[in-house]
Amino acid sequence: MSLETDPKAAMILPNAAWIKVCEAINEITEMPQYVSACCCSISRGLLRTLSDTIIGTNKVVLSIGCGSGMLEALLALWMENRINITISGVEVKGSEVFALPESMVEYVPGTFALSSLAKTAHVWMFVYPRDPRLLSKYLSEHGDGEVEKVIWLGPRADWDNFADVFKGYKDWTAPVFLDDCGLVSYELLVLVHKHEQIVA
Repeated sequence: MSLETDPKAAMILPNAAWIKVCEAINEITEMPQYVSACCCSISRGLLRTLSDTIIGTNKVVLSIGCGSGMLEALLALWMENRINITISGVEVKGSEVFALPESMVEYVPGTFALSSLAKTAHVWMFVYPRDPRLLSKYLSEHGDGEVEKVIWLGPRADWDNFADVFKGYKDWTAPVFLDDCGLVSYELLVLVHKHEQIVA
């Protein structure tokens, strides 16, 4: 895939940042590989899988701990023809989220501070999260909101520490492991759905 510069997107990112995002997406192939400023491996297969997982009407995606914002920017470009999909990132104040425009980022004061956007977001993404307690805090405080699914992406070796978090919340289904999703072998993509609420 090769993308020409999109003038609309270029206007909302500094030129140097836009060049980095364009260079990164033009490097992506079916083979998972690491691109600059992204902690996980990236491939066309991963972007397809994430896109298919997110797709829906009026979906708001919140990436909690988005780092540089590179994955989120690449995903937004990949899904640019999907209407009514909004992708935002959350990071700790002082972090450099260079790959996303300011309008797509919320800064929180500390590692365990929660985003005000979580209550109304339909999809939460946790990419290489460090502490299961943050996930637990989000579920406790905002799990009764609009969120429908949680996407977890990180090292396979880390998943067990996070799996136990969902066991304490009856509103959530058993985790689904998304195989052949375009990651390197030591990484894992997990999807957890919230049970549909039945209205009497």
